[in-house]
Formats: sequence, structure tokens, C-alpha cells
Amino acid sequence: MPMSAVYPKGKDQAAREHHRLVAPFATYGYSGNMAVQFLVEKDSRGRLSLGSVLTSERYLVSCDAHGRVVLEPAVVLTATEERLLADSAFRAEMTTAATEPAQALDLDSL
Repeated sequence: MPMSAVYPKGKDQAAREHHRLVAPFATYGYSGNMAVQFLVEKDSRGRLSLGSVLTSERYLVSCDAHGRVVLEPAVVLTATEERLLADSAFRAEMTTAATEPAQALDLDSL
């Protein structure tokens, strides 16, 4: 999946050669889905621009000892949602209620 570059006026051949060396290339992961790999460079303020390849609004960032950074899509839960999801009895009752909707579930008993 080649990507074209738009060069501002005044870009010289050296800049074009630099882009050729850092241009994106495609690899295939274990699942057979195509993953895009590309080189990015920090700007003068130390930021990376990844907006064109990210699909979620929030990410959990992990950094390992080797300098690898992994971004995992994340969601934010309220404290109540977290407490209810951690309660296996509540989850079991909700699963039962979802599979047998004719049975009433007394939420006050929880």
C-alpha cells in the first residue's frame, strides 16, 4: 500500500531520498490481516503524529525496557461499572436474565 508524499515548495532531492528511506511498507501478521508498519520521527517538541492510523479515541500506552511502545484501544468505566463487572454473582445473574428474559430480576437484591 504505497503512500505518496506531498513536498512543500523548496524540498530538495536529499529530502526526497530521506522520504524514500523512511516510507511505509506492509507486513503480514499471524492472523493473515495486513498490518501497516512505518517509520515516524519526533517533531521539534518530541511528538509523533499517528492520527491517520489510529481508529479509537483513547489508548492505554505500554512502554517496555527495550523502548517499544504499544497502544491498545481503551474505554473508561465508572467506579460503579467496574465494581459490578468485578462481581461474578452479578455477572451470572445478568447473563441468566439476558438468556431468559421472561424471568424477573430483582435489582434491589443485589
